[in-house]
Amino acid sequence: HVNFRYRPEAPLALQNIHLTIPAGQTVGIVGSSGQGKSTLAKMIGGRTAPTEGLLEVNERVLMGYYAQDQTELFDGTKTVLHTIEALAAPEVRPRVRAILGAFLFSGEDSGKKVSVLLGGERARLALACMILSQTNLLIMDEPTHHLDIQAKQRLKDALMDYPGALIIISHDRDFLTGLTSRT
Repeated sequence: HVNFRYRPEAPLALQNIHLTIPAGQTVGIVGSSGQGKSTLAKMIGGRTAPTEGLLEVNERVLMGYYAQDQTELFDGTKTVLHTIEALAAPEVRPRVRAILGAFLFSGEDSGKKVSVLLGGERARLALACMILSQTNLLIMDEPTHHLDIQAKQRLKDALMDYPGALIIISHDRDFLTGLTSRT
């Protein structure tokens, strides 16, 4: 199980949140822009501290975090294949090419330099890297933002096979349908 607790000491928009997500469960977070969805994800993911209160994360949680600007963190001099191999856990390295294929990088595409990838291609690479990482919780903030319909479906299929817990922030209700356990 993944446990989170956020207890602000003063009245704030987010108050007395206690969220337990068992392995294999997917929670979708939806709402209007500016309502704090990304802020909550950043707090849970350790990217930002609460301005007040306490955030507790179970010490057994191994977190992966996909931010809206995730694609800007790659080394442009590396190839797609080298990028994903460097981030893949040793036991999944034999499956790296299959994962790349699932994210629409097949044949010569795996030899492309990251610097020449378009926005959607970079997003697909970031998502493939995250799926291969050693985590038991993925937090994804708008993961479908730069993806076309085919890439969204590939991501959804991959996430449905993910054994850990997921927190997904998305405005794409079609993407969340059938994927999330709770919204």
